[in-house]
Amino acid sequence: MPDSLSYLRNRLNGMFPRREIDAIIRILVQDVLNLSVTEFLLKRQDSISEEKQALIRDIADRLALGEPLQYILGITEFYGLSFHVEPGCLIPRQETEELVDLILKENLQENLSILDIGTGSGCIAIAIASNKKSSNISAWDISQKALTIARKNAEDNHVSIEFKQTDILKYPQPSAPAYNIIISNPPYIPDSEQSSMNKNVTEHEPHLALFVPDDNPLLFYKKIAAFAWNSLLPNGRLYFEIHEKQGIQIINLLEKFKFNNPHITVDLNGKDRIISCTKS
Repeated sequence: MPDSLSYLRNRLNGMFPRREIDAIIRILVQDVLNLSVTEFLLKRQDSISEEKQALIRDIADRLALGEPLQYILGITEFYGLSFHVEPGCLIPRQETEELVDLILKENLQENLSILDIGTGSGCIAIAIASNKKSSNISAWDISQKALTIARKNAEDNHVSIEFKQTDILKYPQPSAPAYNIIISNPPYIPDSEQSSMNKNVTEHEPHLALFVPDDNPLLFYKKIAAFAWNSLLPNGRLYFEIHEKQGIQIINLLEKFKFNNPHITVDLNGKDRIISCTKS
């Protein structure tokens, strides 16, 4: 193994599980050395340039200080697509891919009107747009920086989305329904949980996209549910990503609004992660 990768493994040992370190090395082999894993294993160790060796050592040091690999590289993959990410937008998560998958499986028709509230990097809206070319998709976020990143990602992935800077907590109720589907992965982590979270999240990713007050954890779900009730067309669907401990509370909230059949979907880790319902 080239010396720089040995350095990386030693630097991260004890900070990350061995399996995660192996995954980081595979990513660096592909994205920094521009080699497939097979090519790397067959390549002579001393043929890796000192410039790239130094780059890998620098990445190892930044990882050891808690900086997310996705921000270091400036790129991540989501639903088979490439996304630019940087501080100021949330890094897309694997469980959010499951939300996109559920939406696509449950909504096979074309020419839909879809709204993504709190779009961040644009990952949900762009993944759906890439699979539903004839649908009309809008995406909102309060952060202008996140929207700048999302617009770049839409352009890079060759999809058309209408982006808008919007604070959903202050957005007025619509005069007429307009959407077949409304989706949101809003902030949902109570402030008190920050102390138990990894520093690579709390010290680098935008708190605006993550945390809610302890005394009002359903703040965004309440506002978005009310907005969705007035904005969804008949038989329109609402989809939320949720905190694993808030499922029953959000179900009760949606039932109060008279949404039909609110349903919890568990993620690949067996945790409550998605709630969907229909406006009857």
